[in-house]
Amino acid sequence: MIIKQDESRRAYVFGPIDGEVDLAAGMKVIGDSVRFSKSEWKTERDCEDYLREKTGDEVLHVKSLAVTTKAIDLDDAEWSAMTAYMTNPENVKRESFRVYRSWLANNVIDRDRERFPLDMLRQFAATLPGKSKMLNHNWYDGEPEGRYYAAEIVEVSQSEMLSMVGNVPVKNFAALVAKAKEIDGGLYWLVGRYYVPADDKELIFKIDSGIYAFESIGFRAPAIDSVQDENGEILWDEWKSTNTRTGEATEGSWVFLGSQYGARTGKSAAPRNQAMNVDDIEELIESLFAKHFKQPEPKIEETGEMIKLKIAEAEYEINAADAESAKAMVAEIEAKLASADEQAKTLRDEIAALKKVLDAAGVETEEQAAVVANDAKTYRESVIDETIKYGQLTGAVPTDEDGAKAHRETLAKLQTEEIKGLGDGYRKSWEKANPPQGQIKPDEGKGAKEPEFDNAPNAAIKGVPF
Repeated sequence: MIIKQDESRRAYVFGPIDGEVDLAAGMKVIGDSVRFSKSEWKTERDCEDYLREKTGDEVLHVKSLAVTTKAIDLDDAEWSAMTAYMTNPENVKRESFRVYRSWLANNVIDRDRERFPLDMLRQFAATLPGKSKMLNHNWYDGEPEGRYYAAEIVEVSQSEMLSMVGNVPVKNFAALVAKAKEIDGGLYWLVGRYYVPADDKELIFKIDSGIYAFESIGFRAPAIDSVQDENGEILWDEWKSTNTRTGEATEGSWVFLGSQYGARTGKSAAPRNQAMNVDDIEELIESLFAKHFKQPEPKIEETGEMIKLKIAEAEYEINAADAESAKAMVAEIEAKLASADEQAKTLRDEIAALKKVLDAAGVETEEQAAVVANDAKTYRESVIDETIKYGQLTGAVPTDEDGAKAHRETLAKLQTEEIKGLGDGYRKSWEKANPPQGQIKPDEGKGAKEPEFDNAPNAAIKGVPF
């Protein structure tokens, strides 16, 4: 089984590779992994297809996200479900286990602009029970930390899904969530239940304290297709079954999203006191480390000499004979680079968006900008107030203080146009159910030559109140 081990700005890395593999342009062997240069290989799908063809091995896919994990009381029903996967349940006691529930995957678009449709989630729910709970997908030389014994599909509301997923760097995310809801007839989570040994105090502490906050599902899926909108624009890629094969959840792992890159071993080729720039760091990492899974022995030269590096004005010193020293350096550099890249991208996007808004508004001074910002804030607040008002009139929004406050917080996460569209819908629904007195009916007044007047005070032309 091969998995995607790593992805940098310039390459995809897959492994482990058992034996030799024919190398095409843009490929390089690193230990028992293969590096695909993005200059030659445009998508990871191309890499997977090549490996599948040349090795005959299957490629395991993984998806990582921050999940909600909750402890479960171990009642008779839970214990009965657990013992179905035990060899000798009579030799173990209930108090020997801790049980948890985790929201593992959903049917909305993810950071890779991919999506699991409801049918695929159902296939995962059917195949997850009995599978192992792992660390870092280390299924070939590691040991399971626990075992899944049950899984189910849980439906949530749109506001609940937005709250659970949190802030994501996808424009119009709420609209994409609504589109997924329309396609599948609802929003759903794959919820797995697993047990771990209660006497593993370190593991229990890391789960309970939230240190193990990110989980990743390992899965097989036979096909992936693009989903387009009415204008032919691609909304996302969607994992699907074929006529002969369905999806399968193969295992679930705790992963460390911020530190997966660079935890690899290899032979050092860096001379002492070498100064490097940011663009060279990936080549250094690849020369130092073979991959982030365990190797029989580190391939670092035991010279005992120190390597000094200067990268982006920061100085590092590692011992060439100490693999852990090199790993710590690379982990720190990778974390800084990832943070800097994300911050720079966010800042560029914010500046571009702000400039576009200011140009459209004809703003040239700081004082003018302050006036525009205040007006925009006031308008947004009025739109939210109007939406809450008509939502309560139609019964769609709770009228109690806590319920209204929760709904207001949900609206605050949406764009102003989305809030206004929702409010207009509430208003039209209420006005349809509560037409104003004197409103002209569809057939009223046809053929009338002159408007009629009432003699009462504050009289009005029929259908046109003063």
